[in-house]
Amino acid sequence: MFVRHGESAGNADIPSYDLTRIPLTKKSQVQAKAVADDWKAKPSLIATSPYLRAQSIAGPAIERFIDVPVHMLRNEEFVYLDPSVLCGSTHAQRRSAVEDYRKRGDPNYASGVGARAFIVCCIAYERFFHWLSQLDDNALVYAFSHGQFMQAASLLIAEPEVGDIHLMRTFATLHDARPIAAVFGRQNNKLALRRANCLVVLAVGGCL
Repeated sequence: MFVRHGESAGNADIPSYDLTRIPLTKKSQVQAKAVADDWKAKPSLIATSPYLRAQSIAGPAIERFIDVPVHMLRNEEFVYLDPSVLCGSTHAQRRSAVEDYRKRGDPNYASGVGARAFIVCCIAYERFFHWLSQLDDNALVYAFSHGQFMQAASLLIAEPEVGDIHLMRTFATLHDARPIAAVFGRQNNKLALRRANCLVVLAVGGCL
């Protein structure tokens, strides 16, 4: 079960200096505790992105299920803009660069040092699914990750045979059409997709 991190300082339009160390807002920290307390099923494994905002959301679940093993995922965030160029910028200030990247529509393009091409990220996502498929069929995994990872993952499951260019163009418009919000809530829509022996559940329009 994928869970996106809650509202981060970046989501709240506070300037970001290190993409890996962007903290959560106080609101999200409170929400993370409430959601972890509300979960009924004990997971077999907790997995989390190495980014601070994902680890902060995972923290309350790790504390509650203290005997459940924790797996640190590899860097699965889709960083497609050069972090050094955007250092100190706000979400609003990055918007034009995001739009330019989307319009380019080139899955092999990386904007600079520290950025990754879409095709490279897709390979990383496939690696994640391979790891997931090696787990027991009945394993329940809480995976704390990022919205863009979850969007791309859903596309790779739903449309595994399409070409890279089509996949990227679909990905570029998906965020607005079907957002995975950085807000916790109990009234959530869930998107369930099956990949090999894995049932992948994503929260659409809100976190679980």
